[in-house]
Amino acid sequence: MTKPEPLEKVEPIYPDKARKEGIEGTVILQIVIGPTGNVEKANLLTVIPPKARGFGFEDTAIQAILKWKFSPAKDANWENVRVYYNAPIVFKLKPENQKK
Repeated sequence: MTKPEPLEKVEPIYPDKARKEGIEGTVILQIVIGPTGNVEKANLLTVIPPKARGFGFEDTAIQAILKWKFSPAKDANWENVRVYYNAPIVFKLKPENQKK
């Protein structure tokens, strides 16, 4: 079996509230990648660190990852298959955008 690999990534929009507060974080999503490599579904697993919850990272991460494209996963017979995949979406401020 081969695992899916990202081919096209769409960067999420950094939430204004998080930017203004200088908050960074990582959203862990469980996604379903279909046999064509499209993301069919995305569910929130967690946000790290916990203080980053509620700043809008969750929604913007899901919106972005639903637009990603992957190489399809293949089973032992080299057939394209649907798989679950855990994907981290990292939100990191650029130095010029950090709270002073």
